[in-house]
Amino acid sequence: MNFLLIDDDRDEFDIILAAGDKGDDNTTFTWSYAPSAAAGIEVLNKITPSAVFIDYNMPVMNGIDCALQIRRDPRFASVCLVLYSTSITETMEKDAASAGINFSIQKPDDFGEMSNLIDKVSSFISGSQV
Repeated sequence: MNFLLIDDDRDEFDIILAAGDKGDDNTTFTWSYAPSAAAGIEVLNKITPSAVFIDYNMPVMNGIDCALQIRRDPRFASVCLVLYSTSITETMEKDAASAGINFSIQKPDDFGEMSNLIDKVSSFISGSQV
């Protein structure tokens, strides 16, 4: 499965990579990274990932606005979008759902939680019970 992380903090990408590249069912994960919403849109013009993890707090364009821009392109209508932030408020969750985001998830505190998060998204994409 191919995933894209859009986050202005490169350390988040390193954390995701450290969490592992295989799911519970031995699915292999391949990751791409973009340091901004604009760069993420450019990456999406080259690849079609299974899921896009989008940080909410980014300069210039926040994660929800980025998701809206992604959803405008019919090629990405079925791509799983995950709003990924240090904290998620109820208002953010509602705005995210309205923008077509599938999950709004608080950034995990450790590698085990990160691995579980990735497995949850992978299961959703595969059509398994989440």
